Amino acid sequence: MSEKNIILVGFMGAGKSTVAAELVKCSHYHLLDLDAEIERRSGLKIQEIFCQQGENVFRDLESAALAALRGQHGLVVATGGGIMGRPENRELIRSVGRVVYLRTPFVTLQRRLKLSIDRPLVKEGPDWNALEALLLSRIPFYETADLIIDTNDKNPEEIATEIFQRLAEV
Repeated sequence: MSEKNIILVGFMGAGKSTVAAELVKCSHYHLLDLDAEIERRSGLKIQEIFCQQGENVFRDLESAALAALRGQHGLVVATGGGIMGRPENRELIRSVGRVVYLRTPFVTLQRRLKLSIDRPLVKEGPDWNALEALLLSRIPFYETADLIIDTNDKNPEEIATEIFQRLAEV
C-alpha cells in the first residue's frame, strides 16, 4: 500500500480509537492503536507502566513506537493524548503520516472521561481543573495538525466521512 498513514491526535476521550476503527471499517486501511502497540512491545498494560515506571518511561516507549512506524503505509493510527507533548514527536509524527486533530470541547471530554476506568490520568476523583489545564496546554500542539475536525455532536461515522472528504481535498 502506498497510502499515507492517517494519524489521529487529540485529548483523551476525544474518540481517537473509536474514529480510527470507523475509518478502517470503511476503507482498506489497517488499524494501529499506539497504546496497544506499546503494551505489546513492553509486555505491560499502560496503567502498569505509569504506576511502576512513571510517565517519562511511558513517553519514551510511546516515542519509540511512533518512530517504528516510519516507512509503513496504509495505517490509521490512534495515538495517546500526550503524544504531541514532546517536540521530537511533533516532528516525527509528520514523517509518519497525515495528522488529524479530533477537537472536542472539554465539557464533552469530561462527560466521556467520567465513564472511564482504565485511563492513568483519570482515577477516582480526578482533578477536573488540572485536566482542563492540561488540555489547554496541549491545544497549541494539536492545532499544528494537517487537519482539524470538530467532533462535537457528530457520530464516529460522520467524523470518518468528514476526515476522508477533507483529506481528499488537501
